[in-house]
Amino acid sequence: MMQNQTMKTTKTKIAVLLALGVVCRSAGEQPAAARLESAPSPLSAYAETPWLLSRAEEIARTAPGALAEARRGLDAIRPELAAAFATAPGSVERERVEKRLEIADDLFRFVERKLAASDPSSLQFAERGVEDLRLFLDYFREELELWPSNPDNPAVTPVVVNAADYGVTGDGKTCNVDAFAQCFDAVRALGGAPCVVKLPAGDIFFGKSGKSAATGLDTQFSMPWLTNVVVEGVSPEATRFRYGVYDSRGGVIGNCSNVKLRNVELAWCETPFAEGWVEEADPVEGTCVIKANPRAKRPDEPCFKGNLTCQFDADGRICFDSSYAWLDPKRPPVDLGDGRFKISFEREKRGDSWKSVKAGRTLCIPNRNNNYHGMHMVGGRFVTLDSVWCRNSRAGAFSSSWSHQTTCVRCRIFPQDGCVLSTCADGYYTASGSYFAHCDFTRMHDDGNNAHSGGAHLEAVEDGNALLYQWRVRGPKAGDLMLLVRPFSGQFLGNVRVREAPAIVERGGKRLLRVVFESLPEGLETIASLGMESLTAQDQQDILFNGKRFDRMPDQIYVPGLWGVGSVATDCRVSSLRGTAFPSQVPNELIESNTVENVSLGIRLCGLVQWMEGPPPYHAIVRGNTIRDCGDAILSKFEMPGHAAAAAAPITGCRFEGNRIENPARTAMQLFNLSDSDFIGNAFEGDPCRFEIRKCGDLRFEGNTHNGKPWDGAVPGR
Repeated sequence: MMQNQTMKTTKTKIAVLLALGVVCRSAGEQPAAARLESAPSPLSAYAETPWLLSRAEEIARTAPGALAEARRGLDAIRPELAAAFATAPGSVERERVEKRLEIADDLFRFVERKLAASDPSSLQFAERGVEDLRLFLDYFREELELWPSNPDNPAVTPVVVNAADYGVTGDGKTCNVDAFAQCFDAVRALGGAPCVVKLPAGDIFFGKSGKSAATGLDTQFSMPWLTNVVVEGVSPEATRFRYGVYDSRGGVIGNCSNVKLRNVELAWCETPFAEGWVEEADPVEGTCVIKANPRAKRPDEPCFKGNLTCQFDADGRICFDSSYAWLDPKRPPVDLGDGRFKISFEREKRGDSWKSVKAGRTLCIPNRNNNYHGMHMVGGRFVTLDSVWCRNSRAGAFSSSWSHQTTCVRCRIFPQDGCVLSTCADGYYTASGSYFAHCDFTRMHDDGNNAHSGGAHLEAVEDGNALLYQWRVRGPKAGDLMLLVRPFSGQFLGNVRVREAPAIVERGGKRLLRVVFESLPEGLETIASLGMESLTAQDQQDILFNGKRFDRMPDQIYVPGLWGVGSVATDCRVSSLRGTAFPSQVPNELIESNTVENVSLGIRLCGLVQWMEGPPPYHAIVRGNTIRDCGDAILSKFEMPGHAAAAAAPITGCRFEGNRIENPARTAMQLFNLSDSDFIGNAFEGDPCRFEIRKCGDLRFEGNTHNGKPWDGAVPGR
């Protein structure tokens, strides 16, 4: 009976979506241009199999009680948090707790709405919401646990250690690797007592690279196994880290807990990119001539072969039309003498951005290596970068992996003197649960604040309820809720709960994680069942950049909250970069009060299946942001292999409120795969101001304006 009623409800909802199409007809001034799609309504977010319908019945029965329990837990801990941080009103700890309390409060409303909807997909989202409320409670308990030992707690008197006493010097030429090792040995000997390590002013040089004792990663500056420590310079202008080893990570903060790095500037001594003023360009031959910047690398060095380039105008603003031009590996740069070089672009693959290369711009050629970040947080919890500046980096300036609840606050990324580009990749490449606040990032070669969860292809099913898949460091624990995704349709196959701790096993020469679940949906597609070989890193590159097609691909599995919950990006400025300012690939994210200028794509709610990044967010709050002079201001898309949008609409329960969009070059909003979401009080300025809305359902518009006149979300031409 329950199953029949659920199916009836689902069919009714689909009929409503078909009737709605995209949005209603407008009574006010229409946007100047838009594209429509006559395709049918999206598939349900979760594939409605008998297994999932049975699970929906269970969720409808148990979730209301679990939600009430979570409410009691939050009500009980709220006064404890207020009391703990009452004496630290300006601390990042108090700020991030308050922001996440707001997200959690709003999440209760999301779960209640999904329970009331009662269709199978809504009930699955309600289950995920209740699970994330449990993670929020765990997070708040951790903040309370760590605060009494935090060196920045006004009630704490930390031990002060002067790094100079162990030989750390800012003379710009003495290698400081061994001196820091001795200094941090002394800090660890304190046994976790709150401690502040004072760094000297000057250029703190690192002249060799070695393996981090905590992570095994090669690095120059290493902070391993520290607890309750602040490492701080005089100021980022005065205390400068200089990385002298080109082919190495800059810094690694490994397996640390409750630590901060504060008031330093980071840069490689050797500029990790080439750049030059474009004197002339041939859009037919696919070449240009540049006058190279002597402060950067020579473009004819062997490291530049088939690299992705970007261009900036004379004012240092990114040029959208030519930011995906690739060097031709078969036609290397030619030295013309007097610092001039002829550059050739790939014309047969990877698009035609090369046709838009123009004289009067600066061409930048990054020598990107995704392993070599400026500062990398690995394997720890509650690690904070505070007032850290980065002037250049081989990859992302700041990153975290396998690290729980990381924070980046009051940080800056900007070019070194005399150069145009800053980093060769992202600004802050991080995981779910990151906190990003009061930062200023500019002129990067990729994304700004990229928060995501990682997934894995399913290798095989064993014994009915066990899955095998590759996982690099640690997997989930018993009780965790994971998510199964089908990569071509983008439908979710179900939430699955881990029954027992995972084990590492050897199968067919592969080292795999074996995870046993309470139950699994039928018909999972794995590498074994499809008779495939594992997809290699080159396969992933070919899918993304070379248009390689796969007729078959195994299902994927994600642990959305493994590295934290409640990602926040607030009060930041991100400008002039090739990628996306804020790619959001995590649930329960707050993106508020940011300024985005001259960025190819402003805010992107997404999941990137070809990179096994995601899954796409649910319950995202996007409010009070100013997005001006960008290519596309706001995009939602669950991106399948080949860049296609998913057939489903799993990006759900989102709210776009009080944002201001000014003069988008391509689209003001490009919405795919979005459902049950609100657009309230947003202002769109510009003429034309284009919109695309496809594969969406149940979008509600209220109080929005276009060029000062009411706009209710209608797209002209219906």
